[in-house]
Amino acid sequence: MLAIYFFILAIIQMGLFFGISHYYRSQNLVRPSPYWMNSLLVSILGLIIFGAGIVTIEDVAKPEFNFTVANTLLYIAIGLQAIFCYSLNQPISKILKIGFFISAILFLIVFEFMRVHSTFEIRTTFMCMVASVFYIWQILEIRRKRKQISSNQLTYLQYASTAELFFAIGRMVILVAGTFTIRQVDQIPQFLILFTIAQLVMNTLSYIAIGGYWA
Repeated sequence: MLAIYFFILAIIQMGLFFGISHYYRSQNLVRPSPYWMNSLLVSILGLIIFGAGIVTIEDVAKPEFNFTVANTLLYIAIGLQAIFCYSLNQPISKILKIGFFISAILFLIVFEFMRVHSTFEIRTTFMCMVASVFYIWQILEIRRKRKQISSNQLTYLQYASTAELFFAIGRMVILVAGTFTIRQVDQIPQFLILFTIAQLVMNTLSYIAIGGYWA
């Protein structure tokens, strides 16, 4: 069921991506920001790889390399979404682009090391902490933009980003409060699954809000 959730969200985001792409091609007025469009595309790939990996995984504590790839793609997706919010207030410098590219490579290396040598709990907590940093940055940039202009879509985006932060922190709390090591998919607490899916749903709503704002 967990894999199905990932596939469903990937399909929803895929429909959003193709729908928005068709809309912008028909307008020929303003090109969409490459940051959030690429973020959406990378998120789709990450969700698909995650879902496929869950179907075949045997030991959650020692997953295959595809989980490193999936988590790195989700890191890039979250980061690009935050960079999009930053671009609403000022141009993106070349230094920031290069820095983010390097950070993605470093994340892949660090997560791959953790995949081999650490536990499911440590890896998930690490991912939630990194995501939370991006969410906080994103929320601050949205608030800064909302002080300049009034936009219902930006308000929705801020609410969705805040919810993403809430569920990411909730996942960390659940893992810290856990009393045993998770090794099988069916050992993952139901609350952790609920908060994970809720975070991904809020992420999808964020893309919808961005698409509405850009339109």
